[in-house]
Amino acid sequence: MVAKLENVWMDEYDRVFEIELDNGLTNDFAEDSATKSAEMAVYYYGELKLPSLKEELRLRSLKVSGKKMDLVCRLLKNDIENRIAERPIVMTPRRSARLRNRYL
Repeated sequence: MVAKLENVWMDEYDRVFEIELDNGLTNDFAEDSATKSAEMAVYYYGELKLPSLKEELRLRSLKVSGKKMDLVCRLLKNDIENRIAERPIVMTPRRSARLRNRYL
């Protein structure tokens, strides 16, 4: 179980770190955000049982079907979307280049 939780932590950390960099955060802020999300992933996956996960999904009006890892991913994605919606957009060189490449 410990190895599986370590994998959950690392997978979530890597995923969020890249998302946050793409959203214009500096490395320090991206690391902080990724660490928090990874810790939540371990909590959701390791501590909460399936009924508790489904209850949390219902409270957020999210889909409740699927395997435990699917439910955890859905909660984590929603956590990130809520954090991104709450902060102002900061234009960094990386974000500027990404947007320029996407729309030109």
